[in-house]
Amino acid sequence: MARLLEDFAPEVVHFHSVQHHLTLAALDACFAADIPVVWTLHDYRTVCPATLLLRRSATCERCAGGGFWHCVAGRCKSGEVSRSLAAATESYITRFRGSLSRVSCFIAPSRFLAAKVLEMGLRAQRIEVVPNPAPLWSPSACARRRHECLYVGRLAPEKGVEHLIEAVAGCDDLQLSIVGEGPSGDDLRALAQRLHANVVFHGWREADDVLALMSSAGVLCVPSLCYENCPGVVLEAMAVGLPVVASNLGGLPELLDHGRAGWMAPPGDPAAWRRIIRMALEWGDETSIRVARAHARVLNRHHPDAFLTAIERVYRSVTV
Repeated sequence: MARLLEDFAPEVVHFHSVQHHLTLAALDACFAADIPVVWTLHDYRTVCPATLLLRRSATCERCAGGGFWHCVAGRCKSGEVSRSLAAATESYITRFRGSLSRVSCFIAPSRFLAAKVLEMGLRAQRIEVVPNPAPLWSPSACARRRHECLYVGRLAPEKGVEHLIEAVAGCDDLQLSIVGEGPSGDDLRALAQRLHANVVFHGWREADDVLALMSSAGVLCVPSLCYENCPGVVLEAMAVGLPVVASNLGGLPELLDHGRAGWMAPPGDPAAWRRIIRMALEWGDETSIRVARAHARVLNRHHPDAFLTAIERVYRSVTV
């Protein structure tokens, strides 16, 4: 990193998810060269060693204020003591060294994430909210399948997909299409078979295939049990005119204007999800109004030009 900085001589360095592979040593090289650092937060790793603020499928904020030992006590990292201990140790070392407090500016894609990390003890010089950009798609002209629910994302416990399968189980007039793979894939397939649910698993698909599915589905479902930040799949659905039902949790209410541009549902409650999904699939005036609001919100709040302008403003502010 030091050699790269010397060769390229940047005015600012912008990091994303650096702790996963490069480690915070990459920041140390920037600090040593006196180069301002901007860091976009995509999760809660700065205040939660396990990154998700989740313990056994329930939101958890026990590590607030630097109490990272809770991660070990709860085996929060992959359910293993060794991994949880390693993650907690890294968080303690990071806090002791004060690396995060030397970052010139953090960027949070949602107001929720910004407020939560500050509330839980991130010692930030400054944090700016810059919503993620959305694709400039037009609402689909395809006829929508008013019986089809769509899930696009990772198949993992924190995503709550099992509750979505339970919501459509026993409903002959509802079909659930699931796009994605992950550690819970086999368990979810077994659950769907056991409940005789009308579920189609598409596996991992290319972006064009996902767009085609979004263009014809009746509703996108985001049943997350964790604090989502600003998921791109929701922005894509809003851009293409696909109604969205999402958990009333984390940054999702902010994204959907607290239900004015979509529907909010209680996480982990299949009966409530079934009822709200049916409301969205009716495609009456209310659905049309919320879909129009969602598309307008994407154009106004998540336009790529607005994103670029905001990022450039941050860069200029840390280099003066």
